[in-house]
Amino acid sequence: SKGENLKGRIGGRPTFRGFAHSSQREIYRPLVVFPFDKSSNYTEVFYMHNLIFDSHSHYDDDAFDSDREPFLPDLLSTVRAVLHASVDTKSMDFGIENSEKYKNFYTSVGFHPEAMDRLPDNPCEYLENLICKKKGKIVAIGEIGLDYHYDGYDREAQIELFENQLALAKKYDLPVIVHLRDATEDGLALIRK
Repeated sequence: SKGENLKGRIGGRPTFRGFAHSSQREIYRPLVVFPFDKSSNYTEVFYMHNLIFDSHSHYDDDAFDSDREPFLPDLLSTVRAVLHASVDTKSMDFGIENSEKYKNFYTSVGFHPEAMDRLPDNPCEYLENLICKKKGKIVAIGEIGLDYHYDGYDREAQIELFENQLALAKKYDLPVIVHLRDATEDGLALIRK
């Protein structure tokens, strides 16, 4: 491997030097420059792609509709992994489908507080069935939480759903992706509970 070939030849710490542009698409790959010993007048450049983990993505968003298919494989070739943050049943389907298609694409399952009008009859039973069927690629519960920002929200219904999803995360020992907007006090109280 390239790393093995460098042993004993590096004369300083690797430094980040910006991004290299891919001519195929508008993708910028992070670069690291390795300085060699003082007798050498050159440096070697490596892609940092194995160091980047996109920990919160929504590539099912409408903004990606026109070029999602070429974009995702390109992106996934430049990063170590991507974690899709699900918000409703449609985005969970997207996450699961792509986690099965790409080895470094992972997904969460969960209901965002803004998806209260799109819940299945038994939301936590729905999530539990997915978790049991798709072990391995479902790595978190989320994006879940509370959002009191817009008028007309149902505080009690959001709290109940958030609490039930937190219990599910605890049951399956999964981390959570939390969304709190104008609801930090309630949200933190539930997380501490």
